[in-house]
Amino acid sequence: MVANRDFFGSEPFFIIYGDNLSDVDLADLYASHLQHRPVLTLSTFEAEFPERCGVAEIDHQQIIQGFVEKPKKPLSNRAAAGIYVADTRIFDYFPEPEKSSVLDLGFDVIPRLIGKMRNYSIDKLIDIGTFENYRKANGDLVEGANF
Repeated sequence: MVANRDFFGSEPFFIIYGDNLSDVDLADLYASHLQHRPVLTLSTFEAEFPERCGVAEIDHQQIIQGFVEKPKKPLSNRAAAGIYVADTRIFDYFPEPEKSSVLDLGFDVIPRLIGKMRNYSIDKLIDIGTFENYRKANGDLVEGANF
């Protein structure tokens, strides 16, 4: 991604994981990012099983003060939703590339941004990265569940 830094220009951009289903208002998320101008706006949701997620510690000003990917003993239940708005300064926090290394935002980048990220809380998120959750989400939508 660093090799393609120029592709992103100078404006903030979205990073959205493809295995989540959410009703987040992307325009409002982007506007919030522009208002505060952090390096990263990290959307979070209340996780039922936070030990399976990247967990954020958030202060009263909505600044991310801690982040641990898949902690054994989570200090909160606010989990990263995989829906972010990033400033191009984020590339300055990428670790030096290794030949066989794969960059993982949750392990390699987000922990380096402590104090430089803001929280954006979202109400609904379903991880559809497993067949079971994907089927459940489809069933809920077909049944007209209030997602």
